[in-house]
Amino acid sequence: MLDGVVYSKFWWIPYIYGEQRFVIEATPLVDPSFPQTSKAAPGYGKVFLDKEGKFESFEPLSEAEYLSEKNKIFTK
Repeated sequence: MLDGVVYSKFWWIPYIYGEQRFVIEATPLVDPSFPQTSKAAPGYGKVFLDKEGKFESFEPLSEAEYLSEKNKIFTK
């Protein structure tokens, strides 16, 4: 990733529950040695991690859905 910006927001109730969100905007650096596929990568997406920080799932987003998620964290 190049030229990245990270936005974050969290809340928690001590010893009970909490949530944390990150929005990362960056230019992806694509390794030319990777085989090119006919399927283009989505421009926006949401990645879910488990409690250990390991990849759980990926959900592609439209630009409008992405902006909605970003506005939940970062409002001008």
